[in-house]
Amino acid sequence: METINNYLKYFKDVPFSESPFNDVDNIIFSTLVYLDFEKLINKPIKLKDLGKKYFNNIDYRELKKSPIIIRRTTDNFELLFNGDRYKDIIVSDYVKFVDSEKQFCAMKFKDNSFTYIAYEGTDDSMIGWKEDFQMIYKFPVPAQKMAIDYLNRVAKFSDKKIIVGGHSKGGNLAMTASMYAKSYIRKKIVRVYNNDGPGFRIKEYNSQAFKNMEKKLRMFVPEESAVGMLLRNTNNYKVIKSSGKGLFQHNPNNWKCYGPIFLSGTLSEDSLDVHRKIIKWLNRHDDIKRKKMVESVFDMIDKSEIKLFSELRQLRLTRLVKLIKASKDVDKESKDLVISAIKVLLFKDDDLSE
Repeated sequence: METINNYLKYFKDVPFSESPFNDVDNIIFSTLVYLDFEKLINKPIKLKDLGKKYFNNIDYRELKKSPIIIRRTTDNFELLFNGDRYKDIIVSDYVKFVDSEKQFCAMKFKDNSFTYIAYEGTDDSMIGWKEDFQMIYKFPVPAQKMAIDYLNRVAKFSDKKIIVGGHSKGGNLAMTASMYAKSYIRKKIVRVYNNDGPGFRIKEYNSQAFKNMEKKLRMFVPEESAVGMLLRNTNNYKVIKSSGKGLFQHNPNNWKCYGPIFLSGTLSEDSLDVHRKIIKWLNRHDDIKRKKMVESVFDMIDKSEIKLFSELRQLRLTRLVKLIKASKDVDKESKDLVISAIKVLLFKDDDLSE
């Protein structure tokens, strides 16, 4: 089965005039934003020139230590930046903010036929994952507010067809920005992509803003989705086969495709079970209790001196379960929910091959 890397080998020299923008191109742009371009983009630049600067400055020793999504996306970037399909795309408006409260990154890709606004998903920092779970009890979280402000700032009258997308938390940011951008910008948006990103509280989910955005939304989740099952989301999502397992199914570089078409799969029973438990739990707890649960879990993680999400797996499942069950500030139902989500996300099968 082919993945995005295989797609690039065949399509990187096929111009958009011959093969229009498709769902797999969406993944390419929504993952490129994970790469660190902070010192490389100070004005609009062609993708081919950005690629040359990036690979002239890359530290391959550091790259080997990076999360797998960074390494796989770097491989893809090396294939595509000189390809006829992508080389003349103008890249601009790269911004990145990470502090104790938020993790946010976005960039703009402009072709003659479309403009793609990409929002970065959750990186390996615990603050990024904490922000994901803060969406359970408040709106907007800092990154959501920044996403709206960013779209309002970078979308121009010259952008005729705007596509907004992202992976993981970036998918939620894409939806949020598209829901609450200025009206003239919303009219220019032709498509919104949520690639396995979390949804919303019931208030935002039932809003007219969500209903209007949903008409343009395309959502994709892998068969063992966990992040995409958080909160309430559109029911019109497409399940995709993946070459990864557990946590690595969340990496869209592992999603299977045949040319520009994703291969359909079936959502696992574990993912459905987690989603049902989340909705049941949300219905029984108000925002105050949800906040207490989230803060208690992340306080526990902080006391364990875990700084990166990937380090959670190093604790082993048995120790994580003991730590969660030992928390005095979280009720049993909440503990069971967190344990179920962790099992699907981090410990689905014990063989988590990349």
